[in-house]
Amino acid sequence: MRIKLDENLPLRLAIRLKSFGHDAHTVYDEHLVGHADNDVWETAQKESRFLITQDLDFSDCVASRLVLITASYSYDSTRQAGEI
Repeated sequence: MRIKLDENLPLRLAIRLKSFGHDAHTVYDEHLVGHADNDVWETAQKESRFLITQDLDFSDCVASRLVLITASYSYDSTRQAGEI
């Protein structure tokens, strides 16, 4: 899966997703930190990437094209990759 992670997610999540075989990019990788939500969304769309964010205001600019999934998670560094 092609994924872009927004700046409000930990960088280690990209590492974890890559370990599962996903093509994960972050806004840090692409120098998009601090850019408007619409810029991040448009870049994700141009790259055919699924965007993951915790920014609830993000839906203001893309409400007609957004699927909102909410979840809470915790990261346990003692777990093996296959246990998540």
